[in-house]
This record gives sequence, C-alpha cells and structure tokens, in this order.
Amino acid sequence: MDVQFKEGPTKMRKIVGFAIFVLCACAGVNVLFFSVTDDVTRQRLYSGYAYGSRHFANGPSSSKTIGALNENVLQRITQRKLHDTQSINSSNPTASDERIYSFSVNPHRACARNETTPGGELWGLLTIVISNVNNFKRRNAIRNTWGSTGNDTNSKLLFLVGLGVESRSYSAVTNEAKLYGDIIQVELLDQYKDLTYKSIAMLQWMIDYCPNAKFYMKTDDDVYANIENIVGALDSTKQRRKGFYCHVFKKAPAIRDINSKWYVSKTEYSGNVFPTYCAGPAYIFDASVIKDLYRSTLNSPFLSMEDVFITGLSAKPLNLFHQHDGRMDFNRREPTGCVFQKTLAAHQMTEADMFVIFSQLQSKEVDCDTNTNNYLTKFADS
Repeated sequence: MDVQFKEGPTKMRKIVGFAIFVLCACAGVNVLFFSVTDDVTRQRLYSGYAYGSRHFANGPSSSKTIGALNENVLQRITQRKLHDTQSINSSNPTASDERIYSFSVNPHRACARNETTPGGELWGLLTIVISNVNNFKRRNAIRNTWGSTGNDTNSKLLFLVGLGVESRSYSAVTNEAKLYGDIIQVELLDQYKDLTYKSIAMLQWMIDYCPNAKFYMKTDDDVYANIENIVGALDSTKQRRKGFYCHVFKKAPAIRDINSKWYVSKTEYSGNVFPTYCAGPAYIFDASVIKDLYRSTLNSPFLSMEDVFITGLSAKPLNLFHQHDGRMDFNRREPTGCVFQKTLAAHQMTEADMFVIFSQLQSKEVDCDTNTNNYLTKFADS
C-alpha cells in the first residue's frame, strides 16, 4: 500500500506534464502555421500588384481578397499590367471610375472642409509626399519644417506609404497614423520598382477623397519644398494652360545602359526619346486634369520610371502643357535660408538640411543681400 501510495501521484504528475507538453507543442505549431500563412498571404497580396483588392476599398485586405482574385486578375499580376484587357473608354465615366488600389490606412476625411472654413471649401494646394514606410525620420522632419506651414498657406500635406516586408512596420505606421492623422497606406509593397503603381494610387486617392483642391503636388520625402513660394507662384500665374508646373525635361533619351538606375529596355519602351515630362522629385498639376490623367494611366503602357509614365506617357494623349520653372530643382541645393528664399523645391535634402533651412527662413537671421548674420551683428554691437 505504501508503494502504490507513492507511485500514484508520480504517475499523475507524469500524465499532467505530458498533457501540458502536448498542449504547448500544439500551440507552437499553431502560431508557426498562422505566422507563415500570414507571410505567404502578404507576399501574394502585396507583391506590388493589388488588382482585385478594390472590392475591399477601405480596410486591410484578408484572405477573402485573395479569393476574390479571378484568373484574369492573377494573369495581369504576373504580366505586370496596369489595366484590364478590355480598354477603358475615357468618355465613359462609369467604366473609368474603376478603382484598382485599396488602402489599409485611410484618413478619408483629411481634406474635409465647409464654407465656414477659412479659405472656403477649397484647399489651395494638396501635397502628397511619396515616402517609404520605414522613413519615419524623414516624415517627422517634414512635419516640423516645410510641412508645418499649411495654416498660413491654405495647403494640406499628407504622406503616402506602402507596405513593409516586416510585420512590425504595419503596427508602427498604424500608430504613426493615429498620432498625426496624415498617413495614407496603399496595399503595395514599398519598393523602388513599384513607384509607378504608387503614383497611380496617389491619383486615385486624390480623386476619391480630396477632390476639393485647386492644385495638387507630388514630392519625394527627400525634397524640401518652400510652400509659401509655391503658392505665391501659382497665384501669380493667372493664365495657366491645363497641365503641369515643374522642372521640365524635353527630348530626354531613354537610357540603355543596364547598369544605370534609370535603365529602360527596348521591350519596356521602344522609342529612343521620351515625351516631354516633369522631373519626379516634385511636380504640380491643376485640378482640371486629375481625372483624365488617372484614366490615361489605366490605358498607358507600363514604364517603371514613374515621372516619365505619369507626366509624360500618360499626359501626352491629353495634350497637357508642361510649364518649366528652374526653381523646382531635381538636384540638391545648398541648405541655407538664403538659397531657399528663391527656391520652390530641391531634391536630395537630409533631415538636418530641412531643419537648417526652415530655421533660417523663419528666423531671418541672415541678411541674404549682404550675406551677414543679423544675430551675430547685434551681439557684436552690444
């Protein structure tokens, strides 16, 4: 009896321990399965071609989205097509209103205004900054510098990001969106070769959620844009033809050097010279062209060079005008307030550059005519 009394609890402990082990193992397999499934789903859905997800336009896609992809859609994904095989007639509003992209983060009321809003129902300028989902520091630099002047210029600024490969990037950008309310996230994988798709998604979002602006501007997140100067330039140009306001390239050759960042194959573009287009870091277009431009992108042959595709190939059938302004620079400019007093936008600017430029423009500590520091002069005189 003593032996049985001692072994009974031991056997019971072994049974309970084994049961716990089995439960933990099952839980581990379950977690692994769903994490892998999630990664597979993300790769299939977010591979850069979100056709079919328009049926779930205002929320994160799920496995239902993938199930909704029919055979033709999957074929278009594989072939990197931008539009349905059936041509969309731009004169048919119903057909051309087809929506391609969906947005997992969507501040759909960001542009809401009414007649009591200072400036009326229209924004003077809506700027959408194309940004990589991981570039939080750049977005924050913009928010605290040139992007902070909206109240004084009747302008609105938002950021368009894609999807990160790592799952944590989704939670990070969701928290950022809740904090600032200025993030749009399109269901496209954030990668350089898909910038063209991202810009088409930008046009779609503008039409659907912010149709109440006079002008629209697209910039990259390493651009410093002097919004006050831009708004002033747009206001002073009364007799505008329908089209773009930008740094214009004419008769630019297609680069066939396979080692170049801007390499274009003969298959992708057979011509030797591109149509007139705007430099990609920053360009502006007026509200009257946005719907036709979006429709045209759905019919234009795909080109990975976003600026050529949007402002060149898609604009050409519409006979849109390109107004050149050298103050919109596609290169880097010296990061000083004096330089940017006469600049509209410049490219390849760091976060530190943005803060230096903005602080000097706001403080006016440097007299740009005499190139003297007013603060140091006053300090020396005292």
